[in-house]
Amino acid sequence: MDCERAYRGIPVVYTGNAVKYADCHLSIIEIPKVKNYLDNLIINTVKNGITIESISIDQIYWFCNPDPVKITSESNLGFLMLNTKMNRDGAFVPGIVFVRGNCVAVWIEVKVGEQVYILLVNQYRTPFGDTIVELPAGMVDGDDTFANALTKEIAEECGIVVKGIDIEWLTTIAPSIGGCDELIRLGKVSVTMTEEQFEAAKKSVYGQATEGEHINLVFVPKEQIRDFAKAQPVLDAKIASAMAFYL
Repeated sequence: MDCERAYRGIPVVYTGNAVKYADCHLSIIEIPKVKNYLDNLIINTVKNGITIESISIDQIYWFCNPDPVKITSESNLGFLMLNTKMNRDGAFVPGIVFVRGNCVAVWIEVKVGEQVYILLVNQYRTPFGDTIVELPAGMVDGDDTFANALTKEIAEECGIVVKGIDIEWLTTIAPSIGGCDELIRLGKVSVTMTEEQFEAAKKSVYGQATEGEHINLVFVPKEQIRDFAKAQPVLDAKIASAMAFYL
């Protein structure tokens, strides 16, 4: 049975596996990625002359297995599937959205002696069904800052420690704006490695084992990165975006 609540006067209906979390409605809509998305949606639909009739939360995926009774705005929410019923002057407006939230990615230039490399990561991606080489990246959890999220990802995925002030922020990209709210803030950092550190990094495995990550590092000489990118059967959109700005 569907369960109905409301947010800012708009009916919110819980369906599918989300029904069991309907009693946690006030906590769920206060989770930063949910609240940020809904607030942005409401503000911009008004600006664009679009009327929201209702919001349906169809599926909720967690990065844990929470007890519905214990859910708070700090709970580790993964993804939401929403279907928003909207119209513009009575005409239907598509409203299916995969809510992922804000993310970060980084172009890392590594200097080893006189050679500069672009540091990429290689890992298995289930949505792709194979391994793929990409920029180090990750989700912004809760109300974390972009800088803090990125420094954590660089440490976890690459074993490199940097500070927020070391990041040069360039742009924000929308990789799949037709179906997903994901926005990726793209940064750049430059680091130096000794030959010993470089050789050790190439042989090491990185990532959070508790999150199922198994990451190998790929070092591409900077002058070869365009040819490397062209040779990929499927090119990571983050790499393409970074190349457009940094090369």
